[in-house]
Amino acid sequence: MHKLSIIGSSRIVEEHIKVAKKAGFKIYSICSTNKKSKNLLKLKKKYKINKIFYDWKKATKVSSCEKKLAFLVAPRIQDTFKILKYICKFKKPVLVEKPITYNLYNYKKLHKFSKLIFVGYNRLFYKNINFLKKSTKKIQNVIVKCPELNKKNILSNSCHIISILLYLFKEIKFYRKINNKNSNLIILKTKKNIKIFLFFLFESNSNFSVEFYEPNKLNELKPIEKLNIYQGFKLKKFRNNKNLSKFNLNLFKTMHEYGNEKFKPGFEDQIKAFMSFIKKNNKISNDIFFAENVMKICKKIL
Repeated sequence: MHKLSIIGSSRIVEEHIKVAKKAGFKIYSICSTNKKSKNLLKLKKKYKINKIFYDWKKATKVSSCEKKLAFLVAPRIQDTFKILKYICKFKKPVLVEKPITYNLYNYKKLHKFSKLIFVGYNRLFYKNINFLKKSTKKIQNVIVKCPELNKKNILSNSCHIISILLYLFKEIKFYRKINNKNSNLIILKTKKNIKIFLFFLFESNSNFSVEFYEPNKLNELKPIEKLNIYQGFKLKKFRNNKNLSKFNLNLFKTMHEYGNEKFKPGFEDQIKAFMSFIKKNNKISNDIFFAENVMKICKKIL
């Protein structure tokens, strides 16, 4: 049985624990960088974790002596890089939450550990995202709406959208930027010259949405966990006035990620992929180079 040593005690950590136990991991230890963490003790009791630490270096040294052990690193963003870099020296596989760091130079320091690092972009494991990946050759244009509180949130929040686009199209280049008072329009281009229009709407009440346009077909993610596929049009007549009519998009199919309410969307397939990564040391899309490219695009947008 593989063991998992966890650094972090936030709410997202519990979501990781749920799927890790189902996938066959034994939770070996858990550590919090916050010495006043109440959640650490709750997680210890709830999931019967024997070893707890408040010193992440000590937790790493003790855990690294175990065979068949991997790490989950999910602390505060400002601590992630230094912890990850230290753990990698012990040559154990690591599932690390994103973003790893906002500093692009720090990613280069992790290149040599690329075969150990599995970055937790859970949305890449959505069934609807992998359904879309099969039809990227047919996509002509993409329109994205990203509501954010402020521009800085692009690095920590909208990076999820950038990761999906990069995963689908493999290569994205910055093309143009148009600034307004409460919004930014960013135009990106794929290797095959498909244009992606990103509207960053600040202090907006709208949902995140992504529209993929194919000939006579629209694939819409709204929210990201729900995919609506529209094909053709449907004529609607008004009862009170037969001379009036309108054409609505015809909803052909709907896919969503809420099939299993026990787990956070994408987490179950992500932990299975991490287990496979540990056992087979296979290549992954969500490696350190992928994470670096996501942050490069986000930084360029800013």
